[in-house]
Amino acid sequence: MYSILFTGETTDQGKHQTCWAHSIGQAIKQVKGDRVQGTVEEITEKLITFCNVSHDEPQPLEFGLKMAELKYGVKCKPINLNQAMKNLKESRYVVTGICKNWLDIKETIQGNPNGILESRDTYNYNRTEGTECGHAVALIGKHKGKKEDLVPSCLEFKNSYGPEWAGNGKFKISQDAVSNQFVPMVFFEVKDDPQRHLLSEQSPEVNELTGRIARQWTMSAPFRPLPKKRSIKKN
Repeated sequence: MYSILFTGETTDQGKHQTCWAHSIGQAIKQVKGDRVQGTVEEITEKLITFCNVSHDEPQPLEFGLKMAELKYGVKCKPINLNQAMKNLKESRYVVTGICKNWLDIKETIQGNPNGILESRDTYNYNRTEGTECGHAVALIGKHKGKKEDLVPSCLEFKNSYGPEWAGNGKFKISQDAVSNQFVPMVFFEVKDDPQRHLLSEQSPEVNELTGRIARQWTMSAPFRPLPKKRSIKKN
């Protein structure tokens, strides 16, 4: 087994549609440490304010990651499952987007909060387009299975529903279910990027830039690769 030692608390998004911001806030606190002020909750709120969006409107995960690059000086890029496992082993942070069936997955986990969601648990999920529900979480651990006890290898994730949800705010999905796309996911590496030119809420560039990025990352096409970075000239 290997896992990340988290410096941040388990957060609670409540009834808001802000899982994207909570998962990114966890990443920022993890990679920046004491170099960023505030708790994970405070970082999350500052990111939402910086993005100039409502708490009650879901946002594409990539939109939040792109804005986090500009606000907090991190570097984000899409990676595959093998790269995510390598990052995890080396204690590098990974934000995960669950692409489909989150409501079904959530119900299964709540029915067995300390168990492992396996491929067979997903057979009866409604996979029609209308039931797609993206959700962002943090990948925090991998557990090796025990064949003699019929326990599969699994990945552990940290949610943003508070510490009382499921297993202390965390849940497990078998690695087989992820690798074989029974639970489709995308992964993003988040690293420190201290050389990046940062923007503040007071910058005249922010509103124009936020609107441009928001128009690019539409909810009709979530989980697309991040675009190549464009340098921002200092005034």
